[in-house]
Amino acid sequence: MTADSARFSLLTFNLLAPCYKRMYNGLGNERRERERDYESLWRPRLEAMLQLLLSVQPTPAIINLQEVWFHQPYLARLEAVLSPYYHIFYARRPHKDDGLATLVSKNAALFSDVTHVSTFMLAEPSCKAPCDRVGLAVSAQIVPPDSAQLSVASRLLIVNTHLTFPHSFIPPNYREMQAEVLTSFANNYAKNAPFPVVSIIVGDFNSDSKSSVCQNVTSESFINCFQHLNGDVNPITHFNHRRQSVYVDHVFLRHGRGKERTAPATTCCLKLARTKERYTPSPVSIKDARESVPKLSCAIVPVDSKVYPEHIPHHVWPTEFMVSDHRPVAIEFNRVMAPLWR
Repeated sequence: MTADSARFSLLTFNLLAPCYKRMYNGLGNERRERERDYESLWRPRLEAMLQLLLSVQPTPAIINLQEVWFHQPYLARLEAVLSPYYHIFYARRPHKDDGLATLVSKNAALFSDVTHVSTFMLAEPSCKAPCDRVGLAVSAQIVPPDSAQLSVASRLLIVNTHLTFPHSFIPPNYREMQAEVLTSFANNYAKNAPFPVVSIIVGDFNSDSKSSVCQNVTSESFINCFQHLNGDVNPITHFNHRRQSVYVDHVFLRHGRGKERTAPATTCCLKLARTKERYTPSPVSIKDARESVPKLSCAIVPVDSKVYPEHIPHHVWPTEFMVSDHRPVAIEFNRVMAPLWR
């Protein structure tokens, strides 16, 4: 298997649901209507979004969508275009008209046994503030690039989410608490799994990479994939209703269970990717082979990143981009064989 065929791409994209898209008059003043009131507006924009998702290269194997409008004609069109290629899972926000969707490729050379794990609220029991944010967890077995080397199959946990916008009326540390719920879910899943787990937490965090919200995620040994690949670079991924250009769409990766066990596993996988694609154990005698040769599983390592449209620099908002108020962000991963982690 070639290096390219061992790769796959994961994309995250906030669609800007028509029920939230503001309408403005010719003077730039906001009107009471929303785009949902005009099918002649939301349907062409949906078609443009679908065309974008089908045209980006490399073709995403996993797509994480936020602000999916739970309007039957909208969902029907989305499924008609994408369901031939993807398993689709939804999570609607309580008492809201939008939610999440996670799409996983039907390509059997990449993933198998794709399943819905859980839809859960992003609220601690002790928090008295109302919560309408959710996490959507989906898992899949990672098909290894070299099945002959495989000892134990690993699973990919994908947690898609959309955190609360930092309005003035939310309680202090509310979004930090939401981030803790996400990492706690990933920790518990990996801790209780009888197989090695690769965890990805992805979506619209309404926070930049240096915020305490994102630091709550990285404190649990997740790496921010875009930062890992590009250093201290903050791409502009969102032009919000306050007319601010911000970086809020993130992909976090971790191998293993949590703080005390994860860092060595993730570090090992990243080091392996920098040196060679195939893990080769040190030579041992036949007598000692069973005890000495490490068991191997399939890990994933980030190797490239893209912000669409690609021809627009990362650090500016593309004013001609009218499909959404977010730019799609994609991380390309390489599947590598690595010593078993837990």
